Amino acid sequence: MRYYIVTGSSRGIGAELAQQLLGHDHYVIGISRTPNETLYSFAKEHGYRYDWIPFDLTRSEQIERLVEQLIVIIDRLSAESVTLINNAATVTPLDTIDRLDCAGLSHSLHLNLMTPIMLTSTLINLTNGYAFERLIVNISSGSGSYPAPGMSVYCSAKAALNMFSQCVQAEEAIHGRLRAVSVDPGMVDTAMQELARSETHDHPMRNFFSRAEQNKQLRSPRYVAERIISEVIFSTSDSTHIVID
Repeated sequence: MRYYIVTGSSRGIGAELAQQLLGHDHYVIGISRTPNETLYSFAKEHGYRYDWIPFDLTRSEQIERLVEQLIVIIDRLSAESVTLINNAATVTPLDTIDRLDCAGLSHSLHLNLMTPIMLTSTLINLTNGYAFERLIVNISSGSGSYPAPGMSVYCSAKAALNMFSQCVQAEEAIHGRLRAVSVDPGMVDTAMQELARSETHDHPMRNFFSRAEQNKQLRSPRYVAERIISEVIFSTSDSTHIVID
């Protein structure tokens, strides 16, 4: 059995990844605050193994308990592989750094950076010593490589996530059968992208995102999920950072 853990599975790239990974000999576990009824119905209709764990991923003090729930589901003795896809993220707060409050900063950094690091750390710790392959996929962003005014917190978190992936991969010789990779999916037509160009947030990058949507430069979540599955999850590449062209 191949196990796939997808955070932020209720919509966008996460929902597409979860649905496309469903299949015989695959066990998909979605983690999000809200359920995806379409995904659940699809899995039930086709007899695929799917579980959903309701969880607020900003509650970092509960991450260890969450991973313990995952370990109960995973049969560590017969598993062929376990893949953790750290997809959940938030683009807010969107504004220049002098106008951000500490609560917004803390929320963003916890969801975009602390949660993926803590999930990865705890999962590797609880699966060390078993024979199956482990893959950590961190969904990053072009913002992790290029500075953007009004998006300093998001850019910084994604840049740190890229480096974190490299560091974990550098420990492969210690942990064994472990691969970590960050993925830049490009600009995707998601609720997060819609929020970034909405009038609710009058930040310096809003017009850039609006033009990208008007010029049809946004990719569909389905397309991006297909590419991530083929070029990262089912690939033997040893790259620690992949850009979806």
